[in-house]
Amino acid sequence: MSKKLICLLLILGFAGSTFGSVIEFRGLSDNTWAGSTANWDLGVLPTTQDAKIGTVAFGDQSVVIGPSTAAIANKLDVGAFTDKSPGLGDLTVLGSLATTFYVTIAQDYNNIGTMTVDGGSVVLGPVTRKSGNIGRHGDGSLYITNGGTWLAAQMQVSARTGTGSLLIDSGQMTIETNLKVPGVWGSTNPNIRHAEVYIWGTGVIEVQGDLNMSGAAASGSFIEITDLGKLIAPISDWQEMLSEAAAGRIRGGLGDTLFIYNNGANIIAEVPEPMTIALLGLGGLFLRRRKK
Repeated sequence: MSKKLICLLLILGFAGSTFGSVIEFRGLSDNTWAGSTANWDLGVLPTTQDAKIGTVAFGDQSVVIGPSTAAIANKLDVGAFTDKSPGLGDLTVLGSLATTFYVTIAQDYNNIGTMTVDGGSVVLGPVTRKSGNIGRHGDGSLYITNGGTWLAAQMQVSARTGTGSLLIDSGQMTIETNLKVPGVWGSTNPNIRHAEVYIWGTGVIEVQGDLNMSGAAASGSFIEITDLGKLIAPISDWQEMLSEAAAGRIRGGLGDTLFIYNNGANIIAEVPEPMTIALLGLGGLFLRRRKK
């Protein structure tokens, strides 16, 4: 066997053992993502590996990505216990985080995951942005505050059988294709659980593709907007958003008027309480009849 072939096999073998492999936070040095390689069980910082925070082997973990840290991972699970024992994984992003694929908060059953983007930024997938899942099977929470940002292709709140909570408080989430509240299993699945989305302060959720709330009625899920918060969606979602607002599943909090926006530009509706929406609907029907 030639030396070149041997070298190639060694390189491929090394790449196969590192890319996509699982690396778990164990916090032997401190609670920071980049503080020491001893904090990770493979003795290296995640780059091409799947990072997990909060696993059976290393117990409850609370991890911080510092303001000067640019963290990288292939995939990320926060609250990623691999058995059915209750446990906790917590991550605070003060700097930046980029993943090649998804971020999941509360991956497994009976587990709790919390992620806070406090003035930092999160980008899922540098080329083709992937999905975020809050509460896939466990109880997951995501907070974006103090100007923090989140960019992804998809977002699922209560992704499968879990409970998901999303709070945007003076931060911004941009979703390129679809936001599902709740997630992928739809309204007819008996295992689907509860999703809650709150937009506070000057918080913004901009959905550039589709806002899907098809499972919201069955699960009691909702989106609540207070203060100067904005839910921005394409004009193609206009009727669905009005319908969800009429049913109280998109609502203003604390007596606030709910504003629905069209892709960041003009207000296209000022939505009052459900009874007024019903009266407006009847009025529109009356006008159409008179035109005939």
